[in-house]
Amino acid sequence: GGGSAGATLAARLAEDATVSVALIEAGTHATDLAFKIPAACGKLQHSRHDWSFSSEPSTFASQYIKNKRNAYPRGKALGGSSCLNYMAYVRGAAADFDTWAREFGAQGWAWEDVLPLFKASEDFLSPAADGVDAAAHGVGGPVGVSVAAPVKKIAGAFVAGAEEVGFRRADYNAGEMDGVVNLFHQTVRNGVRSDTNTAFIASQPAKKNLTVIHFGQATKLLFADDDRQKVLGVQVADISSTQRSEYTIFADKEVIVSCGAIQSPQLLMLSGIGDKNDLHRLGIECRVELPGVGKDMEDHIANWIRFKPAQPGADLGNVNATRSERLLSLIQWAVFGTGVLASSCYDATLFYKTEPFKKSHPGYGPDIQIGLFCAGGDEDIFEKNIGVEPEHNFHKEYYSQPDDQDFLMVPTLLHTHSRGSVELASTDPFAPPKIITGFCTDQRDMEALVASYRKCLELGRSSAMQKAGVGEAVFDREMLARHNGDPESYPFLEEYARASASSLYHPTGTCRMSSVVDETLKVLGVKGLRVADASIMPTIVSGNTNAASIVIGEKAALMIKKEHGLRDVVRTKAPRRRPGTLACVAVFTVAAATVIFVRYRLYGGPMRWHLER
Repeated sequence: GGGSAGATLAARLAEDATVSVALIEAGTHATDLAFKIPAACGKLQHSRHDWSFSSEPSTFASQYIKNKRNAYPRGKALGGSSCLNYMAYVRGAAADFDTWAREFGAQGWAWEDVLPLFKASEDFLSPAADGVDAAAHGVGGPVGVSVAAPVKKIAGAFVAGAEEVGFRRADYNAGEMDGVVNLFHQTVRNGVRSDTNTAFIASQPAKKNLTVIHFGQATKLLFADDDRQKVLGVQVADISSTQRSEYTIFADKEVIVSCGAIQSPQLLMLSGIGDKNDLHRLGIECRVELPGVGKDMEDHIANWIRFKPAQPGADLGNVNATRSERLLSLIQWAVFGTGVLASSCYDATLFYKTEPFKKSHPGYGPDIQIGLFCAGGDEDIFEKNIGVEPEHNFHKEYYSQPDDQDFLMVPTLLHTHSRGSVELASTDPFAPPKIITGFCTDQRDMEALVASYRKCLELGRSSAMQKAGVGEAVFDREMLARHNGDPESYPFLEEYARASASSLYHPTGTCRMSSVVDETLKVLGVKGLRVADASIMPTIVSGNTNAASIVIGEKAALMIKKEHGLRDVVRTKAPRRRPGTLACVAVFTVAAATVIFVRYRLYGGPMRWHLER
């Protein structure tokens, strides 16, 4: 798999020219323009570069989601889910990694061990931004990381409002996250998404010893005839056409599975590594019994709190733009790499620990994150991506107005008491696995979610937000009426959570350290096999998981190089190129002007400009 961890790992291993590395990826390069424009991130789900998984029906949450099934987009491209995500760069708390080392025996994974790897992969482009600890960041690494500039009006008000209610503005990527608020760090370089394929492979000099296999889906691990616990290679299906063909690749040294938290356990189970009883039910011979494969899945549970401007038509400085402005925004992005299109719109965030979590998990990172989405969303986000049933989508009453200035807070539960799992649906490697979220099966999770919604309402009432023109939060009118119109009552907020809470697309822990792999990521009881992706996290990190996944790739490469005596070199950073050259800009401008003129003459009126075009 060539995703956030896999592309990083393959590129790092190939730095030693004496070894050959095969990177097997089921997708290919995500070259469409939408995958480069940060603000187009909401348009990427269900594309040809998305596996488009969905969960089994939820019992205690997601009741307003279509068929009660949570969407699980996973990147089917070089760069994996770093090509689809909202580009939030969040490392996690120092306490997260210290917990791995302290409670799960993951020696070498403490904060002091992984911080140099975070810095090595990073090229931080906004050292002068407010609240940034420049010493905690790297410069010259492959992954571009920046803070959106200029700061949107509502993002500035969100940070100031959080400071009013007790948060401090600081660098949440410096290790301490509890009680911290700041603008989001984003994997964006010069206005362009910095995914791991762009950062580690496509923008680097070609390596003759790195073979990238496109449209290759691993279907089974191959074991030695004379050793039931030794992996020699992998069986691969060419899925470039409907006429699939299969071939095998054998490894001289070892096989590393980096298929992500959904598909890594699937591949292991298809190959006979997992819970013996589960495998036997499907007629799969159990080669190595590891009951932890696919179990203990953790995810982040999110919801959406919509705020209206206090006065109709008030300017909150968010990204909602009239159609006439969209072409200008596209030109600004293409020429300068700036403007509203140069950000994911996910522009500010805060973290804190609830009182019950402080008592039950004193050595952990924060359990609540609230993000600010500087737009009101649309049908693509709520109905297509999240999957809200149209009859339950109260948001459409508000985003149907093209020039509205609504915005969204995204309260998220980072550490759940509930657990989910990934199971085989069949022995067919092309059939999606069963994803059981387990959301809110533990009432303590519901209590934390309700507390986070109340914190959003408190932020909305802050004087900084009020001064910026923020009005009241709006909810499903029928649901609110059932609770006497009180949006802060526990019964109402609990019903809202059960109706709308859903995945933030951060599954982890399904091949976790201590139960499936050891601290060197070797699969327990198996020779020649490792797993390196978000599935190995013994506990989920306190925030968006992409940055930690990249570091898992970095750490795996470091350990493999050391074990095999490979050379470790310092990677050159990705070049800081503008989105286009002056020639491209000139051609684009002339073409755009021509299209406008011709369409106006043919149809007698202006075009209906759409962002995705």
